Amino acid sequence: MRLSHCEDDPVTIMYDFSPQAVTQQADVLLTQVQAAITERQEYVYLLIDREALPEDMMHPFICALMDQRPVPVTLPHRNLSMDRHPWLIPLDLTQATHHALLESSIRHALEDQHPDRLCNGGGRAVCGWLTSPYETAVMAKQLGYTAIQRLISGQQILLRYYDPAIHGILWPQLDDVQHERWLGVLSGWHYPDGDGRLVSHDHSPSPYPYMTFSLMVNPEDEIHISQTGKIVRVLEHYRQAHINKPRHDEATAVTIIRRALKRAQQLHGFDNDTDQQALALDCLRLHPELDMHPRMKILLSPREREPDTDYAICTGALSDRDWQQLCHDLNTEETNASASDARSPV
Repeated sequence: MRLSHCEDDPVTIMYDFSPQAVTQQADVLLTQVQAAITERQEYVYLLIDREALPEDMMHPFICALMDQRPVPVTLPHRNLSMDRHPWLIPLDLTQATHHALLESSIRHALEDQHPDRLCNGGGRAVCGWLTSPYETAVMAKQLGYTAIQRLISGQQILLRYYDPAIHGILWPQLDDVQHERWLGVLSGWHYPDGDGRLVSHDHSPSPYPYMTFSLMVNPEDEIHISQTGKIVRVLEHYRQAHINKPRHDEATAVTIIRRALKRAQQLHGFDNDTDQQALALDCLRLHPELDMHPRMKILLSPREREPDTDYAICTGALSDRDWQQLCHDLNTEETNASASDARSPV
């Protein structure tokens, strides 16, 4: 069993995904979501990823959704069958059944997030609660057409930006113009991050429905898109390993993972996804720049190790005491650097 978080960076999340924590957080989210959507006095929608719903069609949540006759969000690509198209459900919160669906969707969103479930291949069905001055047909077109993007090569892809796991990773990498295109006719998009905390995008909706839906993906964006799956998997395993321990918030964790994945490939020469993700997970669990310690650089150097030697073998001989010493050295170096900066004349 390896050590956890021996770096000096703040670790802020204690949410443990237990039934008690879910119940408590559901009450918090309900209050926050209601405040966010009632402030607008506009149409309210629930967005659902059908692919992540329970297989049991008699599941109470699916029955509640079906009772509201969900509108398919058409994904305009010939290779995507209808069962992959998301659902959009208009909500009139003055109606008791709609308010009950809002409450059950919040609880379902939190239950979906349990790390054990996600690490076993589950997904997150509740994509968020949206507001807009526009009616359902305009909303559905905006959401569906934005999900099909064209790469520089001309290839069309399904960009699952509506998946909350991908949403939270991709959004910070895009610029203001792309955010504007992403939200389009929406005035608000609210969803829980992977630790159950509400994320809200407030937006001045376009004065007219869009006719084109390109996010103008550039080569750098394509790299970020290609990395999202790896980042999602590392986050899931990190939360699973630290379910009852303090951990980084999602934004901090994603930044650490992204940088570690880049170093794993470009500095240490690991082309295998498993190796890249293992290094990123250790950077999360121990120190954000664990692999930059001189001893680690030697262990991971493509010039020093045998060809095709994986990350686990490179680091397999390190004991808990060794890992602790690596972290101590890095923390000491950072402390000394900060002290030196503080003494430097302006």
